[in-house]
Amino acid sequence: MKKIHFLLLISLLLAACSDDDKEKQPAFVTNITISDAGKTFNPGDAVTVKADGLQSGDQIILDIYWPIADNPLFPEGYSRYTRAVTTEQTTNSITFLAPGHWPASRVEMFLERAGQLQPLGQISVADGQSPEEPYLYGITNSHAIYTPTVPRGITRIDLVTQEISEVIQFHDDEDFHLAANIPGTNILCGIREKDGSSFIDGYDLCMHYWCNPVERNAITICSDFNNTVSLEMAGDKLLTYCSISYPVYTRLNMPPIHTPEIPLPDGLKPESLSRYPGVIADAHMLLSANNGDGTFSPVVIDIAKEKMHCYDPIKAEALIPFRIMEPSPENPNSLQCKGGYIVSRANGGDTQFCLWDTTAGNLKEPFATYPNAVRSAAMYYSKDGQTRKLYVQFAGYREGDFIETYDFQTKEWRMFMFYVPFAEILLAR
Repeated sequence: MKKIHFLLLISLLLAACSDDDKEKQPAFVTNITISDAGKTFNPGDAVTVKADGLQSGDQIILDIYWPIADNPLFPEGYSRYTRAVTTEQTTNSITFLAPGHWPASRVEMFLERAGQLQPLGQISVADGQSPEEPYLYGITNSHAIYTPTVPRGITRIDLVTQEISEVIQFHDDEDFHLAANIPGTNILCGIREKDGSSFIDGYDLCMHYWCNPVERNAITICSDFNNTVSLEMAGDKLLTYCSISYPVYTRLNMPPIHTPEIPLPDGLKPESLSRYPGVIADAHMLLSANNGDGTFSPVVIDIAKEKMHCYDPIKAEALIPFRIMEPSPENPNSLQCKGGYIVSRANGGDTQFCLWDTTAGNLKEPFATYPNAVRSAAMYYSKDGQTRKLYVQFAGYREGDFIETYDFQTKEWRMFMFYVPFAEILLAR
């Protein structure tokens, strides 16, 4: 008990010292006003601070506090020294985005100059935490079939009400593809193209801005339910992969001194892996190589052995990696991630949904089929594991594509939505 009291005393003293330091900072600016200071801002709203004496290198720093119920020892949670996302700066004003990803908060603002802080005031910001349940997102990009009549961009679909809302429209010189999401981040990451350049970026669904541009020449994106990685060239015939995280960009589960270097199989062109995003399952990455002759080849990376295998080509219109959650054979009450391929056969053959046997190196027998070709697919599973569905966008005919769900419990297909123009769909929260 004495140890706990001692630690609490130290914490309070440090907090007091921190607050005292801020109060002692000089007044760099005067005549401070904050736009709409009395209202509650939504995450991503523009907040403008006006003041005399601003300099070009000034930054806005935020201390974010939110109440914690039923905790008298720690009545507030906090995130201190958060750098604001500045969108505009003039000689007498700085505009930044109200912070997101936190509970409803009291936000104290400071002006940072030369390592010192001047208090500016405070604002209130509404709840910006990730939703408990995911939304379905559709991406209409340069791969979409119906873009002449539909603007390119990102669309959100409510899984319960099927309400559709626009998230963002892409500019004429802009594209975004191979999208993925780490659940809980509320960020879509993928490969973005703008002004002739290609780079990794993330769109913040809470604060509504492109949040993490990384100048890397990614070939494709690969993900499971906890990680997202970019595959990149490390030499003429060597492939590597890097973890994409927010706000930090680090190597995937590897010490900083180790960079995986995986030899490309003979004859495999790196650009052939760029058509579809890959998946991570069973300690393997499942990728799809477009051979350009009406065939696709399964390409599988053994993460532990750092080896890459390119398997025999399959005659198909599409070979799309996908992942599912299924009960573990050892413990039916727990779920495990499994990967596979959606094989859309050429010449009107049935689309087959097959898991991949990582030991034998081949496709298992299909667990489901459908007569239409597939554009994209996304896996949903509830927290208790009782509901498991695969959302699949199928190629339509004259009036656009449609989305159906495959229920793993009933093994039945059910219509979800007609007339969708997307090139990719994914679930995100």
